[in-house]
Amino acid sequence: MTKFARTLITSLIVLGGASMAHAADDTFTTTLKVDTTATVDATYASLEKQAKLTCRREISRSGYSMATVPATLKRKCETQVLTRAVKATNSSRLITLHNDHTGVKLKTLRLAKN
Repeated sequence: MTKFARTLITSLIVLGGASMAHAADDTFTTTLKVDTTATVDATYASLEKQAKLTCRREISRSGYSMATVPATLKRKCETQVLTRAVKATNSSRLITLHNDHTGVKLKTLRLAKN
């Protein structure tokens, strides 16, 4: 019995920056899980937490110590993962919450009705 009914694939997140020049070409694919029975706030908080953990794991996997990676690079990675995950849900409520939190202006996909 799992509450996680939907899995999101977020791809091609770039780990790069001035202090990590040779890692600039590093990309990764990750899977984030969404509980479709949770509230929008709980879902967003879960995606934020998963994005942070994903970036920590991928930065470490690339051979860097978290202590030596600039905070701006960590935030950039987390924002990219979170933004792509939120966009992949195509949930207008989740996208609106994300837009309010980050100032990013994502749009939802509108399908034509017959």
